[in-house]
Amino acid sequence: LVTRRPDAGGLALPDDLPAKHIALEPLDASAAEELARLSTDEIPLPTQTVAALIERSAGNPLFLNALLRAANTGGDIDALPESMESLIAAGIDTLDPKDRQVLRQAAVLGRTFPEPLLRDLVGAEGLNPTLGRLDRFLDRDGQEIRFRHALLRDTAYEGLPFRTRAE
Repeated sequence: LVTRRPDAGGLALPDDLPAKHIALEPLDASAAEELARLSTDEIPLPTQTVAALIERSAGNPLFLNALLRAANTGGDIDALPESMESLIAAGIDTLDPKDRQVLRQAAVLGRTFPEPLLRDLVGAEGLNPTLGRLDRFLDRDGQEIRFRHALLRDTAYEGLPFRTRAE
C-alpha cells in the first residue's frame, strides 16, 4: 500500500505495474455529518454549529475533527481559523515559549528524526518534560521522534524565521 499526493514529483510507479489507484475525495455532506455525530457523541454541539463546521471543513476529515475539538472547548465558532494550517498555528502559538521553540526547531530535522539529534540541537536540559507536553504534535518510539502529521511539521517549520531555518 502506497499513499502519495497527486503533486508532480515524488513517487512514480511504472505504467505496467498492476496497481489499483484510489483517489481520495472530500467527504460528502452525509459522511461529514456522520463523522461529526460520532466525534461529538459525548459532548454534543448544537446542530447549527455542527453544520457551520462541516461547511468550513470543506470535506476534509482532519480539519473537521480539529474544528469540532476546538468548538467543544467553548470558543466562538466564528473566531475559529479558516484553514487547517491556521488552526495548527493557533495551537502552536498557545504553547509555552520554550515548548514552542523546541517544536519549531524539531521541524527543521524533518518529519522523523532521532531523539539524540534533537537533544544536540536544543540541549538536553529539560527536554523530556518538554517532549511530554508536545505529545499532541509528536510521537516517540524509543529513540525516534516523528510529527503526528506532515501538516504539523510544515506549520511549525513555517513559523521559523528564514535565518533560523538556514542555520
